[in-house]
Amino acid sequence: SSASASKKSASTGVRTFVLDTNVLLHDPACVERFAEHHVCIPVDVLSELDRFKNEMTERGANAREVHRSLMKLFSTEGDSVTTGVPTVGGGTVRMVIYDPEQAAKLESLKQFMRIFPEPGKMDHRILACTLWLQAKTNEPVVLVSKDLNMQLKARAVGIDCEDYLHDKV
Repeated sequence: SSASASKKSASTGVRTFVLDTNVLLHDPACVERFAEHHVCIPVDVLSELDRFKNEMTERGANAREVHRSLMKLFSTEGDSVTTGVPTVGGGTVRMVIYDPEQAAKLESLKQFMRIFPEPGKMDHRILACTLWLQAKTNEPVVLVSKDLNMQLKARAVGIDCEDYLHDKV
């Protein structure tokens, strides 16, 4: 499937990147660093960020910064949180609501649920959301995570995955 993804990518060049929580915590300004590509943030990531926002640590400060920057980004465009707002580089950023009931109709997600049967686990929800997006778009979908275990799980179920290294993914 990576051959077809690179073929797709070569024709349009635009990719969809799904951001893991740790990427936003690592670089709160990261959503602006994906040039012409589409950035998707699963709503589950917001729940995870919420757990850290009261910490008096760099991680807590970054969680608060992410919330502020997303509010600013989405407030200018009105009601388009899930359809996407433009980024400086010509791409878009949007929140993605993963609905397990809708997704359960897709064969790739049925298989995923058999492999990772804990639907409440945050990593699994983010992975399922990524698979769901893969089924919904013609562009290559890439999960961006700094978590090696998450990267391995992603690859195990056929998700392209990359680490986030500041200006280049």
